[in-house]
Amino acid sequence: MIATTVFAAPARLKDRLRHLGAGPKARTLLEYAALPAAGLLLSSMSLAGRPLPLAAALILALPPWPRAPLAALGAGAGYLLQWGWQGALEPLCLTVLFLVAAALFHDTPALAGWLGAGLSAAVGLLFLFARGPALPELLCYAAGVTTAGAAPGLLRRALEDRLPSACMAAGLLLAVGLTGTLPPFGGYLATAGAFAVCVSSARAGMLPTLLCGLALDLGTGFAGGWTPALAAGALLCRLLRKNSAPLRALVIWSAALVWQLLAGQAQGVALACAALGAGLGTVLPFPWFDREQAPPLSAPDSRGRLRRVSRVFAAMHRQLEGIPPAACPSEMADIYDFAAEQVCRMCVRNKTCWQEQGESTYLDLCAAGQAMMQRGMVLREDFPPAFQERCCHMEGFITAVNQELDANLYRRQLRSRLQESRRILSDQYLFFSRFLQRLAEEADRPVPAPQFAPELAVGSACKRGQEISGDRGCTFRDRWGNFYVLLCDGMGTGAEARQESDRAVHMLSGLLEAGVAPDAAMELLNGYYVLQEHTVFSTVDLLQLSLATGTGVLYKWGAAPSYRKSEDGVEKIGTASPPPGYSVESHHTAEQFKLSLRGGETLVLLSDGACSAETEGRITGFQGGTVRDLAGYLAAGAGSEGEDDLTAIVLRLRREVSA
Repeated sequence: MIATTVFAAPARLKDRLRHLGAGPKARTLLEYAALPAAGLLLSSMSLAGRPLPLAAALILALPPWPRAPLAALGAGAGYLLQWGWQGALEPLCLTVLFLVAAALFHDTPALAGWLGAGLSAAVGLLFLFARGPALPELLCYAAGVTTAGAAPGLLRRALEDRLPSACMAAGLLLAVGLTGTLPPFGGYLATAGAFAVCVSSARAGMLPTLLCGLALDLGTGFAGGWTPALAAGALLCRLLRKNSAPLRALVIWSAALVWQLLAGQAQGVALACAALGAGLGTVLPFPWFDREQAPPLSAPDSRGRLRRVSRVFAAMHRQLEGIPPAACPSEMADIYDFAAEQVCRMCVRNKTCWQEQGESTYLDLCAAGQAMMQRGMVLREDFPPAFQERCCHMEGFITAVNQELDANLYRRQLRSRLQESRRILSDQYLFFSRFLQRLAEEADRPVPAPQFAPELAVGSACKRGQEISGDRGCTFRDRWGNFYVLLCDGMGTGAEARQESDRAVHMLSGLLEAGVAPDAAMELLNGYYVLQEHTVFSTVDLLQLSLATGTGVLYKWGAAPSYRKSEDGVEKIGTASPPPGYSVESHHTAEQFKLSLRGGETLVLLSDGACSAETEGRITGFQGGTVRDLAGYLAAGAGSEGEDDLTAIVLRLRREVSA
């Protein structure tokens, strides 16, 4: 019983520590504390007695605020403590320059390596001339430039992408730096940390253990023989039947003790630090090594990621919105310049027309310009008689002007299409930004209990002579207690209209069920139609109704009027408007009508096949009956002509008994 309690205690403590560190605030505080420490450790890395700019390179791998200044603070303190004012002058200069570069070029991480190498080369060259270009100095200079160029990419892959190989390499650098910091205390801390990692990562393979041993040996000049000792302990752990953390700690530390005794390299203080580190390894959580026990992504962290991506899309939207429309040049002048270049350049009277009589030529061309631009082509009689007599190549000049008029029309259409496409893309970025922000805000939103239940019926009639209706509708609920009614009327009739209304219903219902706001979903449908090669569209009637309150919003875009029947009479909702796909201008959007059905009101949604005046009279004159009776009554009254498909959706709410 006592043994069971002893072996179970580290596991319980480990779970508590993992729980404490799982929150976003705790992780942020740990990260802010780790960055100055990392800068301090990396500042001790050296080659031939010269500091390497690894700590300064860490700044280029971090966001400009507040992480980069924190790392710079640790790096500056480390350089001063390790090398003094004289030796720390060069890396301190690089630290300041890298901090400025991180603030200026944080949006282009691909340039971090080039910036590090370039700034290190420029600053190092000044100090190289001051010390003298001897061979050892040249080698140190080359090593510093290479380190400043390669380290930012490696550290960024470890910090942001979490690549295992990059994390291992960064950990090796930190461990080697720790052994050289404030000797001999740094070496003792490195020994304890290495054993803690080895005990925690024994189930992840041999690589972390070998890297820990290599880091200790590199830091001590291979005086401890830690690599074979730790490797032997990790191999013995694989033979254990019960692979518990305390047992792993005991085996690894015992193997290191035996190895160093056999090699005659046993050091009492180092072994004591190793024992302390092995004990810490049994309780400190290292989830990046233990995949089976890695904590899942917490809800607050998920919301934070959604908000960050939302801000990126919002920035992209603002950048596209900030692009001014393409400047429209002086079209008339460009057209005449093109014609003059093609026809008048080799004419014998070129100098006379365009220089000696330039003012008269300008006035004659302006006189013809207004009619030319209005008509889209120029005729001979548009030019004054004096110009016709003076021009030697009148027919060729007219032909060149008309050719350029056609080309100018195509360019104008291209500019308009480009502006339209940019507007659609900008709106989509805005949609993604708002959608992700909404997901982050509504992740924990409570779902209200429904107080009403919908009663719905559908009546339909095809166009005379057709067997397939071009109208399509559906109903569904979302996870937040909203009830949706969707009715789409495809352009025309028959199979093609049905295919288009099917596509619109599928797109809108999929977006709405995923949590997209109705207005944003219809804006996406509008942009989709505008970008189509052929003119296709479907009208939209969309009702979003809360079953908790009995109130909602009716969105109408290009659809026939709807009607709400109550004790006070019949209310007509909506007017004729262009359908989606007509334009992406801000004024071309869906109509929105707030309404309430909590008092027993009846809402009728209709497709274009309904005659407005006749249908309104039928709804007004209908007395009593169910929603099914009213839907069938309206469908039967489509009329003998039947020139279009008709669909009637009738909705009424009843109060739940439990409410």
